[in-house]
Amino acid sequence: MASQANTWKLFIDSSIKLARSNSFHGLDLDWENLSTLPQKTNLGLLLQEWRAAVDKKSATTGNSKLLLSATLSFRNSDYPIQAIQNILD
Repeated sequence: MASQANTWKLFIDSSIKLARSNSFHGLDLDWENLSTLPQKTNLGLLLQEWRAAVDKKSATTGNSKLLLSATLSFRNSDYPIQAIQNILD
């Protein structure tokens, strides 16, 4: 899913719908085996789009913003830290 930007929208939209229909306060992305630079780059891009969609949905519906968090492996040191710290709660 994460390797193709065209599938991100489906994931993002369905995750927001799932969270709202179950009265969740947020969502957690569990992606523990990032091993290549493209995967890590895609993580940053996916998180940016996810945050933008959550914020837009909140603004258009009046619902509170969903919290976004992620579970990542501690083994890898070259994550897109700037993207992660500015996007996740």
